[in-house]
Amino acid sequence: MMSFASLPANRWLVLIAVMLAFLPVALDMTILHVAVPTLTQSLSASGTEVLWIIDIYPCLMAGLLVPMGTLADRVGNRRILLIGLVIFGLASVWAAAVGPLAGGALLQHFWCGSVFLINRSRCWTGLYCRTRR
Repeated sequence: MMSFASLPANRWLVLIAVMLAFLPVALDMTILHVAVPTLTQSLSASGTEVLWIIDIYPCLMAGLLVPMGTLADRVGNRRILLIGLVIFGLASVWAAAVGPLAGGALLQHFWCGSVFLINRSRCWTGLYCRTRR
């Protein structure tokens, strides 16, 4: 049995780092759940389709868990965590900055359905809901 004195001194810093790394994921899931009524109304989605919209994010996270864990074992936990946070942060900033600009340009110069080209997941959801009618 491990005694309290033999535990590493920085264990609380590791816990705080992991909690802060998980914060954007929890925040995104909260935003998605708040947006469900609007998504349901604007896409005319059924209950099953709304469940798919909500569940695809955790399914993707679960699918990447094992490969990223294996990669972290080979490369290092800290390095993979920092790389993942940087990629997530850059993608969020890019989506916030470029998304509205690209959407406006597509609406101004092309047909209104071209806005879906900004985000493939929205495109596939829109096409799926459109074919279901």
